[in-house]
Amino acid sequence: MANWKKELEMMLEEIDSNQITVEPHWVLETTIEDLDAAGVGIFHHYENDSYTRQQWYFLRKGMVLIAVDFSRLLPVLHPEYRKELEDGEFINWQALQIIKEWRGGMKLTAPFCALTHDQNKIQIFVGNHRINTALRIGAKSIFLLIPKAQLSVFQKLLGTFSVYEQSAIVFDK
Repeated sequence: MANWKKELEMMLEEIDSNQITVEPHWVLETTIEDLDAAGVGIFHHYENDSYTRQQWYFLRKGMVLIAVDFSRLLPVLHPEYRKELEDGEFINWQALQIIKEWRGGMKLTAPFCALTHDQNKIQIFVGNHRINTALRIGAKSIFLLIPKAQLSVFQKLLGTFSVYEQSAIVFDK
């Protein structure tokens, strides 16, 4: 067994037995730099490619951060993503790194989600490991970055949740 597997297994056992507590910490005032660092590369393409701007037109109004309970999120996730999360597909060396960062108080950029084309399910675009790790360590809720233009549909799908404006994420085009 690789060293990271053993270390992750031991850390999860300590979390499960309440020997240690790990709480997710999230960046609440997200910037374009935070998005780039988190691997949300679509935004770079959006700014520089007319085809991407056309396909991702809903980004024109910017982004908001929402805090939603897992109990409301899981049923409305695209079935493929829900199964991967429920199966712990993303609990690997990256999950170990995320747990260590949260234990150290590091704030991570929230995962980016948007609606599927038929607008009746939520798709995870970036942040599967962060979502899966938060779920695995027993977090009851999760912060998500979503397109502001899709906020009303997210509210229909998820019910009531807190919304945090993200004024540093602006797309002029």
